[in-house]
Amino acid sequence: MFISYARADEGDRARLAAHLAPMVREGLIELWHDRVMEAGADWASTIERRLNTADIVVLLVSADFVASIFCFERELTDALRRHQDDGVRLLPVIVKPVDFANLPFARFHALPSNIVPVSLWSDVDSAWLDVAQGIRRVVTEMHASQTFLPAPRTPAASEKSSLGQQLADYYGPNSCVIDGALVDDGRIEWVPLDGNSANMRFGNLLPLNRRHRVRPLRGASGPMERTGFRFGFALTAEHLLHRSRQHFHEGSPALAFGCARLGDALSVRYPDVFATREADGWNLLSLCLAYLPYRIHGALLEATLQRVRYRLAHPVDCPDDYCAALLLAVANLYQDIGCWARAERLYEHVLRARPTAITEAAVLRRRTIGQFFTGSDDRQIGESFRRIAEYKTGVEFRVSVAIAHGWWQLLRDRPEECLQLLEPFDFDDEVEASVYSPHIAFELKLTQASALDFLGLSCRPQLDLVRRLTGRWSRTGLRPVFTNQIAPTVLAPQAAALIEPLSSAMAPTTALFAELDATATALLAARG
Repeated sequence: MFISYARADEGDRARLAAHLAPMVREGLIELWHDRVMEAGADWASTIERRLNTADIVVLLVSADFVASIFCFERELTDALRRHQDDGVRLLPVIVKPVDFANLPFARFHALPSNIVPVSLWSDVDSAWLDVAQGIRRVVTEMHASQTFLPAPRTPAASEKSSLGQQLADYYGPNSCVIDGALVDDGRIEWVPLDGNSANMRFGNLLPLNRRHRVRPLRGASGPMERTGFRFGFALTAEHLLHRSRQHFHEGSPALAFGCARLGDALSVRYPDVFATREADGWNLLSLCLAYLPYRIHGALLEATLQRVRYRLAHPVDCPDDYCAALLLAVANLYQDIGCWARAERLYEHVLRARPTAITEAAVLRRRTIGQFFTGSDDRQIGESFRRIAEYKTGVEFRVSVAIAHGWWQLLRDRPEECLQLLEPFDFDDEVEASVYSPHIAFELKLTQASALDFLGLSCRPQLDLVRRLTGRWSRTGLRPVFTNQIAPTVLAPQAAALIEPLSSAMAPTTALFAELDATATALLAARG
């Protein structure tokens, strides 16, 4: 709970905090205001972070609050935006008389219950008690709304596969839950919240949101390390897609995969949740395959490929666009293990199906990388890059194409051209690097460092920045096509040596070939 107040109302803020103390002691709320800020903290960024992760924002309304530029134009504006985007609850508390009928927060139910300003009550503490009781009702309602998941079935011992433990190995302890009752295909996938399956209860699950990444989590056996996240049913398809992409951009591919996998499971078990966005279930499934290579886990990959085939068979109604996206993901997996010819055949299938522009551009980018290793001549590769440039895409895609183009220039001993391609997207520190997904930032700086090294110039600043980014994004992982195929061929030795901590080993086993081949066949058969 975030309290927004004017400095002139400091005494009123203190009285409210005192009356909310019982709820704090009960563990119902965590109260935050700027007076609990640590010494030396960046006050503006701290206030912004706390406001952006609050469940409830309490506004102590007075003439001083309305007159405050920071309270009214900064904190109130952010709170209204979060109410619109995330459903955060806004609770105006009328502290002193003020004309607020035409102000932006006038539409929200205000406290005290009779809307008489606190300062006009004959007994001010009674007024604050009324406010605290009103807040308690809101908090109780919010807690109740988070526990309506169906009770999980008790799986028979024969139903439990080793996949649950494999998921635990992949995510680490205290992570996420995908229960067999949601999966609906006879497979039990679960990771206990605290390492003990007996303590896993759906009532413990909370909606995934930014606020749960700054609070201490609690499991059945007490406080837990923040090594994962918790799921709840109150997540829509759009929200899961957004969170999945956000986690990936922030350098957490495991969390990104978890969001996508949960969305896939929910779309089958509870299709009504996805009624307005039916295709998102397939979109989330394609993201599962797209995000897995960044931290490869063989059992998870094989299970996800099996999942694609299961979804195609029950029922066979995968829209063309998402069938193409899944086929693209499988083709990329072939590339990751160096099966260029197999990948090329699937890319051809996708292009012949006239996919969406964004899918077609993604196919051309990865297909062009494959051309580096299949004997294509300079003219053909140059034409491929010119064709990709015709698509109107976002900056993340443009920089990824520039990096791939830079690899080709290095392969042809043209480091100056490589540096020219990367220059428009260059960055010099960790803050600027955050504009890109972690794997893009790593690939850009390592490619740039290699070009400088080939020219006999110092690349120490670039390599030092990569080392700092490695510490910041230590759990990110890099694409196998980059670590296993590109780096040994293109990068300078000292740059290639830095990717080892972020490498994703992906051995081309017989089982993996079989799963990829079977999934590709099923996707092609689904649409002829």
